[in-house]
Amino acid sequence: MGLTQEVLKELLRYDDNTGKLYWAERPRKYFNSGLHYKSWNTGFSGKEVFLYKGRLGYLKLKIFKKQYNAHRLIWLFVYGKHASSIDHINRDKTDNRISNLRDVTHAENMKNRGKFKNNTSGHTGVYFHKPSKKWQARIMVNRKNKILGLFEHIEDAVKAREAASKDFGFVV
Repeated sequence: MGLTQEVLKELLRYDDNTGKLYWAERPRKYFNSGLHYKSWNTGFSGKEVFLYKGRLGYLKLKIFKKQYNAHRLIWLFVYGKHASSIDHINRDKTDNRISNLRDVTHAENMKNRGKFKNNTSGHTGVYFHKPSKKWQARIMVNRKNKILGLFEHIEDAVKAREAASKDFGFVV
């Protein structure tokens, strides 16, 4: 069964203030027997949907034994269509309030990307360049790495990266 806005609205309730999903009272047509229907609704109807973090940090859930990203289902629930790429504006992958989600291109989504987990400088796009023993600033634009320069002081590398981020429309 393909999930549509209509099906989602039969299965879920969404609180747009908190971004949380709750199980709706599920219609009888989704069950083989009256006993399963009654049992499921007694146990789950009105309760918060159990969400778990996937390996990329997004909240996930299962519906009809299939796994979905919660933010994608919320977008479909609210707008009735699939988004090409959904950006969490505040970079918190667990904040699924509709006001924090926006439909963007993949390139736009990458501009709002935070630091990598292995970042040691504490600043996006700033790395220690061992051969020169200096700080390097770089930025990825149109799938190409642009080296912004090598700097004696980390603060100068950070300033260069922030300036380039503004020039190329990244979130700073």
